[in-house]
Amino acid sequence: MKHALPQNCAGAIDLIAGALADGGRLIYVGTGTSGRIAALDAVECPPTFDVDPRRVRFIIAGGTWLLIFVFGRLGAGDN
Repeated sequence: MKHALPQNCAGAIDLIAGALADGGRLIYVGTGTSGRIAALDAVECPPTFDVDPRRVRFIIAGGTWLLIFVFGRLGAGDN
C-alpha cells in the first residue's frame, strides 16, 4: 500500500484525474470539521469542474443527518 500512495499533492491529483477520466469516482471521507470540508468540496466539484455529481461523493461520520442538523450549530462535533 505504501508504494501505491503518492508522495505529493501533484501525484494525488494526477491519480484522481486519471481515475475520473477512466470512469472512476472520487469519494471524500471525514469527521468533524474535516468531514464538513470534505462535504463542501464534494458538492463544489460538479459545478466547478463539470463532473457528474454521482461520481464525486462524500461520507461523513454520523451520516448526513449529523451534517444537516447537528453541525448547524457552530463547533458541534469538534468536541
